[in-house]
Amino acid sequence: ETPRSDLITFHDDAGPIRPIDPSDSDLPHAENVFQPLLSPNGAFLIFWSGRMVDAGDEWLFSEGGAPWLAQNTPDGEGGFEFTSSREVFRDVTVERDGFRSAAIAWGPDSNAFAVWQTEWTGISQASEGEYPDPARVYFTHATDPRGLTQVHAIDRADVPGEAFVVDVEVSPTGRHLVITAAHPRGGIGDRLM
Repeated sequence: ETPRSDLITFHDDAGPIRPIDPSDSDLPHAENVFQPLLSPNGAFLIFWSGRMVDAGDEWLFSEGGAPWLAQNTPDGEGGFEFTSSREVFRDVTVERDGFRSAAIAWGPDSNAFAVWQTEWTGISQASEGEYPDPARVYFTHATDPRGLTQVHAIDRADVPGEAFVVDVEVSPTGRHLVITAAHPRGGIGDRLM
């Protein structure tokens, strides 16, 4: 029910990488941390937290699921600590409701990141419209003290109304996005644009 991540070391000169039991590692583990996604330079990470359930082929967040942003700092014992942790979405109330999932991508500058395909399990967190909106792309920087909020959504007109976002890449400058979207074709398949 509570996710855990383990830090494991391996060396290129030790031969082929073989599966091991993470609990055999002497390095520290992180409780309530799922799928940590490191920035390219390793200074920041975004990880998922919340209660999970085994849904057969995959694990899904069932209660209080949310992405968190933290700094990744050495702990002095060969491991790392996730410090200054804060929720990525700063203007939503995560309690029993939360995110089931979302897509997240870091920019090469290790500061900018984008979030899209948000699956929110509760009622809308906006006075008007849907928020978090699964059709919108949210874009911010790890160093922005506001975190990610409703105002960080890119303009609706940047993606055609009938299209849906498939993938997002952040430019090397951390100032622009490349968005891949698809147009529905009435059940026959989707056309990428």
